[in-house]
Amino acid sequence: MVELDLAGPGFEPTPPPDGYQVRTYVGGVPEALRAQVGVIKGMVDAEAPSGDLAWQATPVSVEAYDAEIRLWREQGMTPVEFVALDPGGTVVAWTCLVGAPDPQRPAHVEGTLVLEQHRGHRLGAAVKSASLLAARAHTRAARVRTSSDDDNVWMRATNARLGFVPVESEVVLHKQRPGGSAGRR
Repeated sequence: MVELDLAGPGFEPTPPPDGYQVRTYVGGVPEALRAQVGVIKGMVDAEAPSGDLAWQATPVSVEAYDAEIRLWREQGMTPVEFVALDPGGTVVAWTCLVGAPDPQRPAHVEGTLVLEQHRGHRLGAAVKSASLLAARAHTRAARVRTSSDDDNVWMRATNARLGFVPVESEVVLHKQRPGGSAGRR
């Protein structure tokens, strides 16, 4: 687990590469983008390195997306999402930051993913840095917290460049199942 103090020293936002746009949405992305965002949200666990866990991509339906946004709002949370669009207007990267109603609780990063064919252009850093700037403007949070598996060296490096510092460790234990497959515990 790493955390960033939003009142601490600033960081340089990462501009998107030529031809790409980063857009910010408070309280949910427009309806026209929800199916695309749902596909990316469903890929986060499957695509991000996570040791030997074998996650499967599971697209999030528009209805499930709407229900999640509604639930966060009912809980007093502020979801702020960021998408990177390619020159054709297709969503190719996504991250979501959720601010708690209590400013003493850190906002948390729900997930970040760049589609494979668009990786290597710093789009993850572009949407992540945009999220941190927006956290200052759209939430009451003083801090932002996120985590990534030790094997996810790309996101860990991005977080370090943005100024996140370790605050705690999370251990995932695997129990060997009969037949040799590891399960999540």
